[in-house]
Amino acid sequence: MQTIIETVQTYVNTIVTAAAGVLTAFVLGGLNKLKTKVNVWLEARTTAAQREVIHKVAGEAFALAQTAFKEAGGERKLQEALQYTTLRLAEQGITVSAVEIRSAIEKAYLEYNSKRRQLLQNHNQTKKLLKRQLRRQYHRWQLKLRQSLHKPLDRYHCCDTRTGKSLKYSCSSASTH
Repeated sequence: MQTIIETVQTYVNTIVTAAAGVLTAFVLGGLNKLKTKVNVWLEARTTAAQREVIHKVAGEAFALAQTAFKEAGGERKLQEALQYTTLRLAEQGITVSAVEIRSAIEKAYLEYNSKRRQLLQNHNQTKKLLKRQLRRQYHRWQLKLRQSLHKPLDRYHCCDTRTGKSLKYSCSSASTH
């Protein structure tokens, strides 16, 4: 009964891992499509230099909101990022709509989540690989231990405590000494 459960569990683990991988691929694909649409929309409305500044400031705003307002909800973080971005762009003389600013901040958010997911996925893959390697090594050691316990003991190796010389006794003579 135990072997059936172990066999089934192996298949279930494999299926769950594959399903998680497929789901991750779909999510990452959707994020990339959304990122492309945001880029196209921004490019149509600003110059290249302005876009670069907008994205840089939006990235700064996102980082500020994530770190300074850790306990706040997502909407509050977005409002703080919008305010920061609007002020910084106004200082540089760049005028863009609130929708464009929000799009740039959302893009920074999507890029952050995409990188984070990739790091987590790489971490999980590394963790699984290490577990597999440890299991293999454990089973090798277990096998070696079993083999060494089943070997007959031909000789006992002893050391004379007074002289430090190695003494070898056969099984029959070890019992008499």
